[in-house]
Amino acid sequence: AALGGAEAAATGMIRLGQRPLLRLPRAHRGRTLFLRPSRLQISVSEVAQFSREDLYAVVADVESYTEFVPFCSTSSVVSRHGPGSFDAELAIDFLAFSERYTSRVTAVPPSSVTAIATDTALFEHLHSEWRFDEGSAPGTCELHFSLDLLLKSIVHDKALRLVIDRVAAQQVSAFRERCALLARSSQQQQQQQQRRRRRRQQQQQQQAAAAEQPEPPAPVLLRAAAATR
Repeated sequence: AALGGAEAAATGMIRLGQRPLLRLPRAHRGRTLFLRPSRLQISVSEVAQFSREDLYAVVADVESYTEFVPFCSTSSVVSRHGPGSFDAELAIDFLAFSERYTSRVTAVPPSSVTAIATDTALFEHLHSEWRFDEGSAPGTCELHFSLDLLLKSIVHDKALRLVIDRVAAQQVSAFRERCALLARSSQQQQQQQQRRRRRRQQQQQQQAAAAEQPEPPAPVLLRAAAATR
């Protein structure tokens, strides 16, 4: 064992028997195995062209996450603890990550949605927060998304750091696009309702006009009948 350790330190390779498993970067040789993951914090802010009520409704609808959130394969509410507080079970499948965990979600309409992982084997700590502030223009809001996490594995930590900025941007984009989709669907429904109302109004007007037309006088009807004989 001592010889194997000396060989690994000298060559920068970790071996199992005679088979090399991993070549370590020179800067990390001799100390990589003792590194620990560090806390990772990400934040994204932007002005969204939707009301804070619309964005809040999309983020708080955890049970629909599998329909539009990238890498989310499971999303369900497993228990509720009163208005605005519930436990949600989520599963993510991304690259080397595959994890099912439970989060305690706290929703304060229409201002914020926070989630803290309470049962996870992958994360030492996972906290996310969505905050929605009134925008300067009508129908807009200032969206703030923050992610604070600490992984248990240094391998997962290093892999995630390579893509975390892109992943966070994809998450925010997915919620924004979901809002746009729901807005278009709502607009189409409103247009259909308006068309149905107009058709009903036209039918009612036609029926009212027909009811208002006076019937021909009886003598006229009699002369018309005599003329046909």
